[in-house]
Amino acid sequence: MLQTTKVVTQTQVELPQKPVVRRFDIQVGRCGACGKRVHGRHELQTSDAVGAARAGHPR
Repeated sequence: MLQTTKVVTQTQVELPQKPVVRRFDIQVGRCGACGKRVHGRHELQTSDAVGAARAGHPR
């Protein structure tokens, strides 16, 4: 008998015939008090990845 130990999630996205491409110009700065790097975020962004970590980074 199989006993379930946990449930994991897999997500699938079906792309429309004509995909919607959005560009977000994100302001990046540094906290004057602690020096931590901070950046803005738009409500339609699906990821916080920017720079070299972003998906589809050109080589």
